[in-house]
Amino acid sequence: GAFASATSSANLDSFVSSGATLNADDISVLAKSYNKATAASAGLSVGLLSLGAAVVVTNTDGVTKAHYDGNIGNATNLTVNAIADDYAQADTTALAGGLVAASVNSANANVGSTVTTYIGDNADIAVTHDIQVKAESNPLAKATANGMNLGALAVGASVADGEVTATVKSFVGSNALVTADHDLIVNATLNADTHVEANSSAGGLLGATGGWSTSGINSNVSAFVGDNSELTSGNDLSVTSNSNNSGDSESSAKAYGVVAGGLTKADSSVTTVNNAYTGTGVTLLATAG
Repeated sequence: GAFASATSSANLDSFVSSGATLNADDISVLAKSYNKATAASAGLSVGLLSLGAAVVVTNTDGVTKAHYDGNIGNATNLTVNAIADDYAQADTTALAGGLVAASVNSANANVGSTVTTYIGDNADIAVTHDIQVKAESNPLAKATANGMNLGALAVGASVADGEVTATVKSFVGSNALVTADHDLIVNATLNADTHVEANSSAGGLLGATGGWSTSGINSNVSAFVGDNSELTSGNDLSVTSNSNNSGDSESSAKAYGVVAGGLTKADSSVTTVNNAYTGTGVTLLATAG
């Protein structure tokens, strides 16, 4: 048998602390992270009684945050931006050959991503051009399991699973006074993707095989303005959340023999909560034109 695993988990926090007052042309608070975990394994077994197994598990679980908790004296632009690219890939292959041949292989890729941007509570911020508060998460989980078994009695199973769990949040806190003479943008965006594939084959006098694949995306995306805050812009003012999800699950089972049978199952699910809202006592004023 063979086993492989990989984990990548980075926490990143970029901020201007409360009590600070900055004066500059362009003020930018940026947090950008890239978590990548990849692993592969292969199992080979040959003999009269041949048993093989290959297992791969990969995990990424990062937290990326950018926030502005201070005030601004004089500035042209303020940008608060957090971007996370999280990637997990698991690949496995199991081969068995003999009078009796059996193998099981499993690939599991899991991505966890938390991205947050905000202007803090009680902020007093005014700029002469744009304010942008943006959070973006781009998670991808890929898992592939391949198995082959040859013998008088051949049995095999391939199992693959890819899961994404993401939270993306962008907001202006409570009791804040925020003014941009041009655009004021608050946005949270998720672009999530899973690709899962399980393939199994068996050949012999008696051949039985199965392929099972599962992909899932569970996410919460939100953009909002906290209670009793006032946002004013001289052009566009927007508070938006976007969620783009793509899940792909494939499986195959091929059996050859005097008596042969195969079973396949492929499941894909997406569960997303996507919200853009304002709290109580909020004032939004766009004075374009």
